[in-house]
Amino acid sequence: MADKKKKVTTTTVTTTTVTEEIVKVLTNNKTHIICILDRSGSMASIMNDSIGGFNTFLKQQRELPGEATISVALFDDKYELVYDNVDIKKAENLTDKIWFARGTTALYDALGKTINTEKANLAKFGDEKPAKVLVCIVTDGQENASHEFKIDDIRKLIKDCEDDNWNFLYLAANQDAFAVGSSFGVSVGNTLNFTASGAGVGQMYNTAFASATSYRSMDVNSNNFKKMSKSLVNDDPDFLVRGSDGTTNLNNLLNTTGSINTTSVTGDITTVTSKKDVPFTLTADGSNTNNASK
Repeated sequence: MADKKKKVTTTTVTTTTVTEEIVKVLTNNKTHIICILDRSGSMASIMNDSIGGFNTFLKQQRELPGEATISVALFDDKYELVYDNVDIKKAENLTDKIWFARGTTALYDALGKTINTEKANLAKFGDEKPAKVLVCIVTDGQENASHEFKIDDIRKLIKDCEDDNWNFLYLAANQDAFAVGSSFGVSVGNTLNFTASGAGVGQMYNTAFASATSYRSMDVNSNNFKKMSKSLVNDDPDFLVRGSDGTTNLNNLLNTTGSINTTSVTGDITTVTSKKDVPFTLTADGSNTNNASK
């Protein structure tokens, strides 16, 4: 018997399976504040003001309602975690025996170490971990001494943290804070350039207090949380001051009453532009001679 070839057509029916992913949503309104504070040698001239400003910030945060914890790291070319995940109402003031100027500025190492330590510690709390984390970075100089972390490492760490409801403030002097902060992922609306003086430090900590207070009041499950948490310092990213040397700084920030708070301005002021139609006058040293209301 001879074998015969037979053509067979097979029809395959493709089945699409729809699955639902269950994502855990934190329902608590706890906030964890992380302060990463510069203690490099260049801070010497503003160290007393910085200690006083931070302690005032801490006192104001203690008096607010709601649950919050705080961690504080100090850095130069050495690194020290002063306290970690302490109830903010029990956090002790800093003194000049703890926070004093020395060394160089290993900013990237401080950021990398703090983020990794805090992420690991908060993960231990599981569903009870704070729903929001705010990292306040305060420095008067640029990176010049890191060995363990590079800028690309920091950019990735910050991006990963922001996906988990972390937000970052970059409060800096003696640099273009907007360029530096954005280079490793901090939003322009969460950045401040402050003057390295007693008055400048005082204003910077006032801004930190207002930003942290606003952040603590936010609900992570609200539709506008992502947007609002990226504009804690300035909600008008087009508010620009351009100096005669060509630099552009977002140094004039409208506070909640509509008056203008001014920090340092690089060069003589030549143009001012804003989405808000607010009249004002600025002097070449960056001070405002008129406060305008909305």
